[in-house]
Amino acid sequence: MKAFVISILIVLFSMSLVPAISVATAPSPAVFSASAVYPSDVYTGESFQIYINATYGFTNYSVGLIFSADNLSGISPGAFDHLNNASNPYFVIDVTAPSSQESLTIYVSVFAQGYYGNVSHYMTLHINVYRPMILTAMVTNPTASAMYNVTVTFYLDSFEIDSSVIKSIAPHQTKIVNETIVRPIFMKKGYNTLTVKVSNSAALINNAASYSTKFYYGKPPNYTWIYYVAAAVLIFMVVMVIAAGRRSSKLGPKWKK
Repeated sequence: MKAFVISILIVLFSMSLVPAISVATAPSPAVFSASAVYPSDVYTGESFQIYINATYGFTNYSVGLIFSADNLSGISPGAFDHLNNASNPYFVIDVTAPSSQESLTIYVSVFAQGYYGNVSHYMTLHINVYRPMILTAMVTNPTASAMYNVTVTFYLDSFEIDSSVIKSIAPHQTKIVNETIVRPIFMKKGYNTLTVKVSNSAALINNAASYSTKFYYGKPPNYTWIYYVAAAVLIFMVVMVIAAGRRSSKLGPKWKK
């Protein structure tokens, strides 16, 4: 049903964008096409741009976009957008990603007017919307002397992913480092290990000499079926034991009559 509704919207939206037929001054190219340059991964609420370039040599260019996702809350310019250019086949569309993590699909319709009539080109763009990964570390100076240029480095499964430099930490002072990873596409599905290290060995990380933690990325596995199977096996074994006991109680010694 969703695909049917989107198809109807594309048709109606496309009809509103097709320019009126008029005679061009010179023959236009025989083939009309368009291409798009856009990021494949963005984070929730991120502002980005889509670049669309159509075949040069036509007139009355126009572009229509239809955005589709499970939840479009926070997206800009909205569910629909269109732009017009008299003779420039190059378009730049400003977009703000939705506020939820999901897959964003964008249906693009590009129209122009040629010597022999109207032409069109259609594209479907797919963008992954991620939640940004927020890294936080508390770095404490437990000594009586100030520390300068302390580098805080974050590692994910032994690979460096980000770092930050604290210019100075006064004696017995704690400073908080916050780093945002806008595209955590390097994380594997399942368990990951995050480790934080500092360049000054005397500094404490989260009140400890070193800091490392594990977290699960993605949908946790469902082990419920294991308990169902275990329960079924247990019930089966109990039934077998009871049945065996009943059979043994009814049978007497073969020599006894």
